[in-house]
Amino acid sequence: MLKVFFTGSVKRYSESRPLYLKIINYLKQKGCTLTWNVVETTDSRIKAKITQLSITQWRTIYTDMIKSLKESDVCILENTTSAFSTGYLAGIALSFNIPTLVLFDQNSKHTFKTSFMHGILHPKLVVGEYRHILHLYKIIDEFLSLYEQEENTIDIHLKLTPNEKSFLDKTAKLMKTTRTAIIRKLIRDLMFRKDAD
Repeated sequence: MLKVFFTGSVKRYSESRPLYLKIINYLKQKGCTLTWNVVETTDSRIKAKITQLSITQWRTIYTDMIKSLKESDVCILENTTSAFSTGYLAGIALSFNIPTLVLFDQNSKHTFKTSFMHGILHPKLVVGEYRHILHLYKIIDEFLSLYEQEENTIDIHLKLTPNEKSFLDKTAKLMKTTRTAIIRKLIRDLMFRKDAD
């Protein structure tokens, strides 16, 4: 099964913790191994009554997180409460070519319903917008299945107009990726956005 790096913002940790635990328990139930567990690390700081970390302690956390990320097959970030650190980790994961799922609760009371993440065009990034916990689990299942069975792909023939092919070629060159990766990214975006059962 897959090794998963999971984290989320600790900005509103007491509010987010129950959701994080549900995600962690669901991933474990699916047989995933967690390389990073935001609840474990944050709870240990709370238990030790550590409210202020030194620069050296932050560097250690950063080093440990990057090491855990590099050991992961996929990265999952709950980003409803957006934070610089989760965005940064998404960027690092993508720079390592690690498939990354960024989750947003559509029911949140935030002013903006989308974020910087929605604007990133990367073949290994999926933005999943969920409305309820079962929808969240479905998004996680679909994301994990993309990388558990990536070797089970099917060849298709696609007919494009000359303008469409030219656009696809230019975009692939600009993004330094393949046409297949771009088409797959678009399909995955459609699969994960606003798809509630």
